[in-house]
Amino acid sequence: MNKAFLQRHIDEFREVTGEDFAVTDPGGRILASTRPVSRDISSMVRAFVQRGRSSEYTLGFHFFRVEAAEGLLYVLIASAKYGFSDAAGRLAVLNLTHLELIHRKQYRKEDFYRELMEGKLSTAEIGSSRQRFCIPDPECRAVFLIEGPDERETGRTLKELRKIFPSGSVGIGFCLSRSHIILLKRIREEEGETPEQAGTEIADLLSLKERSGVRVACGGNCSLLEDLPRSYREAESAMETGRLFYPERRVISCEQMGLGRLVSQLSEADCRAFLKDVFRDESSFPDPASRQTAEALLKNSLNMAGASRERYLHWKTLSYRLDKLKEKTGLNIRRFEDAMTMAVALMVIRKLDAAAENRGGVFSSGREKDCLRTKISDI
Repeated sequence: MNKAFLQRHIDEFREVTGEDFAVTDPGGRILASTRPVSRDISSMVRAFVQRGRSSEYTLGFHFFRVEAAEGLLYVLIASAKYGFSDAAGRLAVLNLTHLELIHRKQYRKEDFYRELMEGKLSTAEIGSSRQRFCIPDPECRAVFLIEGPDERETGRTLKELRKIFPSGSVGIGFCLSRSHIILLKRIREEEGETPEQAGTEIADLLSLKERSGVRVACGGNCSLLEDLPRSYREAESAMETGRLFYPERRVISCEQMGLGRLVSQLSEADCRAFLKDVFRDESSFPDPASRQTAEALLKNSLNMAGASRERYLHWKTLSYRLDKLKEKTGLNIRRFEDAMTMAVALMVIRKLDAAAENRGGVFSSGREKDCLRTKISDI
């Protein structure tokens, strides 16, 4: 059971009995309590557990063991407030034990992984679920966040994933939201497989199933179940960064976010200050055509021929546009240093665009025209 469920249960028991309760794991870490515990209770809990008694009264507290088939789950502590804490505690233990059994019948492996990713489970709960679901641990695995182009197709995509990666053999998949799927997959480390290679395999297999437009974000390797929330956060960060800065990539790994990782961590104030430094007045801000020209040259590693082919321009026309961009912004993006400055500036503008859209406005432009209309006075 998660902490919120335990808290709700002991709150209701307090309303009925008037006694205060707390629930800890076997190590003494408090999971839920009806009032702040005024003293260090963890050492008392550990001593009670070591003595092996089913219940005990010590220093004004009643301690009770809450057990299941595999062993000790929780320690329930009741305050001796009205003199019947022993009876109230025993009733609470019986109730917790029965609720645990009911919860386990309804609790699926998907529910366990979902709560684990969200950080809602204690170490004791992770250990008991590991035994219940027979999850091998340690085992090299990684979290993959999968986003489809159409929310209506998420369910069908999940069905395809479950056929490709059967649960219990190489992975387990479940819907995180209407548009996102989590796949927890074993990484064949002994064969030199990396999360990015596994992510590419996932994207390729889904494309064969006519699931085009799928984007896969990869978290880092982890061996222990307790490390899976970290891998999930890395995949989530990679997905947000890839959607914003690398829309052309089907697969993005947390280890290959490049400049996107740096820019995504900047505050809006820092982003606006940077744009003021680069474009000091409104007249120096790049227009839509200049931005597209700059992005084409940067995408082709400053190769004029490649940029000309992408933009369907004669190389002299491209050169003329770059000269006009230099006159307007002061940046000659044929030079590496100025090209890097322009690349970062365009990424910063995309970040501010996304932040403005989340607030219901637009920082630079409408996406349908993919152009810039930002005013320096707005920065």
